[in-house]
Amino acid sequence: LLQAVATAHAAWSGLQAEREALLEASREREAREELLRYQVQELAALDLQPGEVEALEQEHRRLAHASHLGQGLAAALERLHDADEGSAHSLLAGSLRELRELAGIDAALQPAVEALEQAGIQLAEAISQLRDGQGRIEDDPRRLAAVEARMAAVRELARKHRSEPEALPTLLGQLQAELDALDASEERLRSMDAELARRRKALEAAADALGKARQQAAGRLAEAVS
Repeated sequence: LLQAVATAHAAWSGLQAEREALLEASREREAREELLRYQVQELAALDLQPGEVEALEQEHRRLAHASHLGQGLAAALERLHDADEGSAHSLLAGSLRELRELAGIDAALQPAVEALEQAGIQLAEAISQLRDGQGRIEDDPRRLAAVEARMAAVRELARKHRSEPEALPTLLGQLQAELDALDASEERLRSMDAELARRRKALEAAADALGKARQQAAGRLAEAVS
């Protein structure tokens, strides 16, 4: 019975100490929780996706330099393929026709023919990629303004949180986890009163049982002496 009382007292006092520690930190926790909720809400409202910053920067460069890109790609394609005379494609094709004929006379020229054939394949691939690049060019002032506004919002929150823009999604996860932990400690504090009452009752029951056992033992000792 003595051990039961000691065990019940240790359980009750340990829980009481935990509750007092939580109560002592509650004022500071409430202020931190309020700040965390605000930060989580504004980061969640931004809804920045992983990789979005890089995508925005690339799109901004294309939109901001649409005219330069268009002129440069058109000039390159003119020299490589589109010119009526003297394009790289036509010059290479003409050289290949002549060299194939010559390789029929001198087989040692065949490796040069094969190298130029590979160059022709690579040139065709490059031309195809440049035409794809032309298709991606957008001269869209409204979209440019929207991208710049989005980038400004991201940078402003990054500055506010002293974070790199790319790290904001990770920061949101960290702040949400901290907020969840604070919510859990608050829930723990609310549940403690009932648990403390239960353990207090168990302690009182054990102490009462010990007291009765001692009275009975004292009675038997008195009878034995008399």
